[in-house]
Parts: sequence; structure tokens; C-alpha cells
Amino acid sequence: MSVELFRNQEDSNAPPAPLKWIGSTNENKTIPEWLSGIYLQIGPSYFDFNAKGETTVKQLQQSLVQLKIIHFRHWFDGISHVHRLELQGGTDVALWNHSVISKPYQERIIETGNIDQTTFGVVGIENHEVSSAIIDSFKFKPPQNDNSDLNKEKVCNNNLGIQTVNYGNKEHVIVTGNSSIIEEINPMDYTSTKIGELTHSSFYPTSRFVYTPFKKYDPETNELFSLVLEVGKVSSSFHVLCTTFPSDKYPERKEPQTNLFTTIANVRAGYVHNFAITEHFIIIMNCPYHAGTIGSGLKFSLNQGSIQKTMKFSDLKDENAICYVISRENKALVRSFESASFFFLNIVNSFEGSVHEEVNPDGIPEKKYDIYLDVVAYSDAKVLNIFEVDQLRTQSLGDNTINKDAWSNTVRRYCLPGVSCIEDETVRAEPGGIAYWEQVVKDKVENPSSIVNSIVKPFAKLYYTASGIPQPEDPNAAVTSPKSNSDSNIKLEALDASSKRKSVSNASLESNGLKSKFDGSDLNIRFEYPASFQHLSNTTIEFPCINSEYNYKDYRFIYGLFHPKKEKVFFTHLIKLDIQTMRVIKFDPLDITADPYKQEGDVVIPMMNEKVIIVPAGAPTFVPRISDVVEVIDTDDIDYTTEDDGALIVPFFDLLNRRSLIIVVDAKTFREIGRITLPNNEFMPFGSQSTFCHA
Repeated sequence: MSVELFRNQEDSNAPPAPLKWIGSTNENKTIPEWLSGIYLQIGPSYFDFNAKGETTVKQLQQSLVQLKIIHFRHWFDGISHVHRLELQGGTDVALWNHSVISKPYQERIIETGNIDQTTFGVVGIENHEVSSAIIDSFKFKPPQNDNSDLNKEKVCNNNLGIQTVNYGNKEHVIVTGNSSIIEEINPMDYTSTKIGELTHSSFYPTSRFVYTPFKKYDPETNELFSLVLEVGKVSSSFHVLCTTFPSDKYPERKEPQTNLFTTIANVRAGYVHNFAITEHFIIIMNCPYHAGTIGSGLKFSLNQGSIQKTMKFSDLKDENAICYVISRENKALVRSFESASFFFLNIVNSFEGSVHEEVNPDGIPEKKYDIYLDVVAYSDAKVLNIFEVDQLRTQSLGDNTINKDAWSNTVRRYCLPGVSCIEDETVRAEPGGIAYWEQVVKDKVENPSSIVNSIVKPFAKLYYTASGIPQPEDPNAAVTSPKSNSDSNIKLEALDASSKRKSVSNASLESNGLKSKFDGSDLNIRFEYPASFQHLSNTTIEFPCINSEYNYKDYRFIYGLFHPKKEKVFFTHLIKLDIQTMRVIKFDPLDITADPYKQEGDVVIPMMNEKVIIVPAGAPTFVPRISDVVEVIDTDDIDYTTEDDGALIVPFFDLLNRRSLIIVVDAKTFREIGRITLPNNEFMPFGSQSTFCHA
């Protein structure tokens, strides 16, 4: 991968510059009318700072000043940078410029020489003594109105997430990320306005906070959900906060407002890069990449607030991923699931499947939902090492020391069956008592070996369950109850009975049925409430996106960046996955006449001696087609659906000519519509997120 994508990107105060649109065909000589709007890509762009250090008496006498050189060593920590491209439909001109949008945060680092908030990677600091004349070039110029509360709050803000929300009959650009502040930026001049604060007044003041960079926006309710991990000295908690925008649901609201939605206490301090929502639920998947439970706050302090240095992926085979399901209706934890350990960065989509009605113990009908969660899953957390800045700046990942299997991932669909919006009778807390779920989660977090005590146990239970023969009682088994009174035992028995009803109990199962149980996943046997999964695709993919109109709905197409499984190379192709037919379509930026649907076989994996000239250099963005006329494509090779009726805007990098370009791809045919080349010596950093605002 080219160093230019991960170098320090200087800020540009230049006005938007016109760039030429290069259409791929005569029909696309101009930008399509329906593509009129502003494309914004955000990504880390500055990693090394010259900062002023403390001056000693000796240095004063010798006219020497201490200079600190600060290095952010992980891509997640870089200062955010926005590239803006205004597409003027019906013309062959696009306007482009870029800007650093976390200047107060950058200026504070330069002025103080300190990083006083949680970072993902380890921050390197070099100390040098230089003459006062040299240091003058690095002097900090305070911003205007530095005494205002707004500027004080913005100082610690580093936004690396961006998305579009709608209210007041217009589209607004919201920036979030690894910071405590939610801001709205003007897409014309990048001026920002604070609209939300994620550090709630009830949080413990000495705790450390880890902000999940991805936020989830529900356009139906106009709510933006954020997730914060509070790492305390004794225990840790997940906090869900909700930013509500003016809408029909909140007619009295004139401005956005952020409030604490709910809290899950006594969780292990695990890094969560992304979470999910559906119409009725919020889903948090806590993978076993964590700092434990007790003393996590102290660990963070000793490791200077570095997530990567504090957290480790557990090598315990029986420590699992824990999934928390929160009801959006009553703002409470209603169910927790478990799955075999894995790690993920990005969620493709989440939605609710079948709905069925059951009668609860009180005789009241109750709706049960099946939840589906599609993630790009890894077997461990080695992929985080890929995004270390030193690794990214190597010309080829074949020159680094990362294990080859670090890139091996699959798209998995996790199923969370039978979830109700209200708590079960067996999990409700007595007045003044602790909720059963809270105790169960706490026990399993602090003692993971209690989940599976041996390799033999799940297979023994599998045999007895499938055969219908009653399983003998284990005389050495100890029953642990969260409470000592008889009511708690009754609750445990009721929960156990509910779990058994979900198990296979048919004594007439044939031998091949039992064999399929052994050959398949044993998650349904191992866990009380299992989160089983299926593979949607074995093709490696990252930075996935879909048509946003299908968010939280059943869908068909995934777009993303492909990388080979075996070779140590970075992303090589833009691809499209059809999860119904399991077909993979590859986009070729070197041949605009190619028809991807005519190619046979899977994605072509480039060999080590094959020269790849143009490679993807950022997350793709799907733009739905806006038109009153529906174009019907007359071909047998493409299934016409409205889901892929639109375009993908994708940054690319030309390795041979060393230049950045933006290519617009028809999402249906996967052919190029047109491209725009950036000026010489102007490089777009590798972007983490992007969005599009219609004109």
C-alpha cells in the first residue's frame, strides 16, 4: 500500500477547486442529474506532532527549549480530515477541497505535549532539546474566543465518523467518532456546532471512557444511538445514549437533545468497535478482546490510556462472546446470548425476522422476535495490528511481521431467537434486589470457565438430548444461585425449564439427525441462550456498505473492499456480494468496457507477480437513484431489483502514477459511470467513513 494514503495530510484553506468529470461512455459525458449533491469522506490524516515540552532552568540558561515529537502509532488515533466533493448534476464539473476538522484537539496536543484521553494504540513520545529560534516555528496560536465554553469542550474532540440525518426538511451532516462530543458541520465551510455530549453527569468522574466510533441512526424515529464503555477502578459499564432530533415523534423538540438511554452494569471492559439496532432492540456484541473486569481502570492508567496495550484477545477456549439485547421500548436488558469467541470491526446490517406470539406465565400474549445480525467476523483480533501506522506505511504488507491469517474473515449471520421486548418473569428483580440477568452476566464475565467446564460435557448433553434418554444427575455439580432464598431457586428452575423447551427433545430422532448435530455447530447445546450463526460468504471483505434504505431490513447486496486471504497485501478490489446466490462480482478500474457479470468464477486473486495499478483507498458509499422514471434493464444476467438501483462512490489510488481519484460505479451493472482525478500531489487519506447529501 502506498505511503501517501497514511502520511501526515496538511490542512488546506483553499476554496473549492473545479475538477473535470471524465465519463466512461457518451451517455455519461456529464454527471447524472440524480447524483447532484455533496460527497464527504472522513479519515485519519495526521499522526506526528511537534509539541512544546517543559523548559528546565538549565535549558533557559543555554537558550534551549525542549521539543516533543508525538507519534500516534495506530490508524484509529489519527486526526480527522474531511474531503469534500460537490457533484453538479448535468455538468462535467465537480468542486473539491479538504480540511482538518479537529483543529482544537490538534492544537491542544501541540501546546501541552500531552494526550489526556483514551487512545487506541500506544502513543510514542520523543524528547529533544533545540534552540529557541527553531521552536518559534512550532509556537501555538490560540484560537479566537478561547475562553468560551464551546471551544473548551471542542478541545478534546477527535471525530472519525460521519453520517447524514434528516430534520427540519433538510439533510444535516453529523460527525462523531472516538470522542465525547457529537457535532454538526456545515458541508460548505466546515464550521461546527455542538449538538450532543456523551459524558453524562451520572458517570463517575475518575473513570476512563471508550467511545464506540460507529453510531446508529434510525431514520424512522430520528434517533442517533451512541455507546460508551465506562472503565472504573472496580467495575465497568456500558452506557447507551440517544440523541433525538426534531421529528413527528418529538413535536415539541426544536433542537437535537442527548440523554442517557440505559446502562448495563458489571460488564467486562471489552472494546466494541460497532453495535447494532433494529426496530425494537439495541444489540451489543462484547467479544473476548478485553481488559477483564476487576482493576481495569488501574490497567488503563498504568498503560497511559491505550486500548491496544491494555486489552488482549483471550486465549481461553471457553471464554465466549457475550451479546446483550436491550429493548428500545422499556430501555432494559431483556436477554443475553453467548457465542464462540470471535472478533469483528464492522457490522453489515441487522434486522428482525419472523415474529411469533407466546403466552407468558401471567397468561398475557407476548410477541417474540428473531433478530439477525450480519458481521464481518475474524477468529481473533490480529487484524488490529494491520492498522498500525508503521505497518500501513510499508510498501507491501509482505514486508511486515503480521501473521498471514490475520486477514482471514467471513460474513456471518448470527441468529438471536425468541426475544421479547419486555423482561421475562424469570429475570425480573425483586423490589430492592438485583436483577437475575445482571447477576448471571456478572458471574459469567468474572468466571468464564463456568460456561463450559470440560470438552466432554457438551457432547454428553448432546447425546442425551438427541436420544431422548434422561441425563443422569452429576453428583459433583453445584448449583449457584444469585440469591439464597427459595424464590430465586424457583426462578432458576423456571429459566432452566424454558431453556429445555428450546432444546431438541424428540426421542425418535434418526441416527443421521444425531450425526448432523455432531457435524454442525454445538452452540445450541453448549450455551443456555446460544447465538448460532451461518456463513453468508467466505470471500474476504471489509468496510462493507449496503443501500441505506435497507438498513434494519432484510436485504440482498453487500459492497466492500476485497483482500486476498493468503498473500500479505492490502485491499485490491471493490466487490459486490449477492448473499442470495452467493455470487461475487469484481469491479475492474482498469477496463471500463468490461462486463463483470460476464466473467465466470469467483474473484480473481492477484498473484505476487501480478501488478495491480489502481487499488481502492477508502470505504465505498452507496447513493440510491432518485428518479420518477424506473429504468428497466433488459438482460438475463442481472436480476432487476430496486435495492441495487443506484451508484457507489469509491476513492481509489493509482500506484503507478501516484495520484488519488474518485470513481463512480453503477451498483447494478457494476460498471463505471465516470471518474474524477485529484490534482497532482493532493492525496486523499484512506477514509474510514463517508456520506452523501443530496443537493
